[in-house]
Amino acid sequence: MKHFFRLLHRVTVLMRDMVASEPLEFKNLSRLRLIERIRELEARIASIKPEYLSSSQARTLLSLSNHTSISEGLPVSDAQTSRVLHHIKTPKIMRHFDFSAYNHTRIALKFAYLGSNYNGLVTQKDTTPLPTVEEKIIAALLHTRLISSFESCDFARCGRTDKGVSAFGQVMSLLVRDIGSGGDYVGLLNKVLPDDIRILAQARVDDSFSARFSCTGRWYKYFFHARNLDISRMKKAASYFLGENDFKNFCKVDNTKKISTYKRLIRRAEIDEDEDGIWVFNLEGSAFLWHQVRCMMAILFRVGQGIEEPEIVLKLMDTENVSVRPNYPYAWDTPLVLYDTSFDGVQWVYPDTMSETGIFVKDKIWQGWHEAKIKERLWNLLKGVADVQEDQWVKKGVYDGRGKIQPVKNYKTLVP
Repeated sequence: MKHFFRLLHRVTVLMRDMVASEPLEFKNLSRLRLIERIRELEARIASIKPEYLSSSQARTLLSLSNHTSISEGLPVSDAQTSRVLHHIKTPKIMRHFDFSAYNHTRIALKFAYLGSNYNGLVTQKDTTPLPTVEEKIIAALLHTRLISSFESCDFARCGRTDKGVSAFGQVMSLLVRDIGSGGDYVGLLNKVLPDDIRILAQARVDDSFSARFSCTGRWYKYFFHARNLDISRMKKAASYFLGENDFKNFCKVDNTKKISTYKRLIRRAEIDEDEDGIWVFNLEGSAFLWHQVRCMMAILFRVGQGIEEPEIVLKLMDTENVSVRPNYPYAWDTPLVLYDTSFDGVQWVYPDTMSETGIFVKDKIWQGWHEAKIKERLWNLLKGVADVQEDQWVKKGVYDGRGKIQPVKNYKTLVP
């Protein structure tokens, strides 16, 4: 990051000398605020006429203008900051954009993403090893001039997803620049977003709408292979989740948040066959706790293995007798998908399948699917060549959804 701050210092010194501005302090700013500040300074630099500068100032300006933007001057090693800006193709001349000249409107956007390349959905205060989905989306909103800053757009999302978790029906709401009644927000954003993040639909909503608090239902899917699992036992255990129950022992308790109740309403909890030996746990409810679905699956896997009885679900929901969550690991994150969400009165507008936007979205998704399908075929060939059988290597231990057994010696039931 030293090289990054040296570049910022050069910009600061140049601006201070030319417009007598006060020295700027960058180290205490968040990454998103740094992005905004850099773009503001680039716009001001682009408007300066070189003939009015001293020779040293002109040299500094020339060295800065050799890059498409200051962000592209970052070395690859400065990944913590450059990853946020990597996909933004900033023009060489950053013209000042007057947001006050435009009306603003509140919209909802339905979007999908594959979570394997991201550190979850929500932007974090601390540095994360991977970017978050929101970092990419906010960067796209800034680049397309739909928002002037993250703080001013009243951003809300339907539900948080953790690292590795995907979503096909996630929703966000925010205030954006109004680009007209027929404005194509879907197409505008998809052109600058990564291929594994796709905006699917848009809707104009009233000022009281919140993607978080206006949501009436969330539908999760968890995919798994039935190898060495008793599906009938798992279905019986899953049926106990139905209704309003206390899920304190099926989540990660965050003591920093004041949660008034751990009771949640589950409307559907079914295990259905998907295809090619894959099964899916369909779970629908009004709202969910942190890691709740993965905890529920972890227990279902133990029931399917026969190391816990289906009634373990009832015992864990009896929080008077089991007041502290037993120590058991969550199920694997990758197979979990926020499949869909429900809202009353929202009129979603999807792009015409034959329009430029519709073809672009489908083409990008098809490319990703095609690559994954080829890789799947190669793995199937390797599996056949190596003569791997589904029922081989049955070990004692705990299954967590990854396709392997975690060895455990002398397993003890979670609730005696």
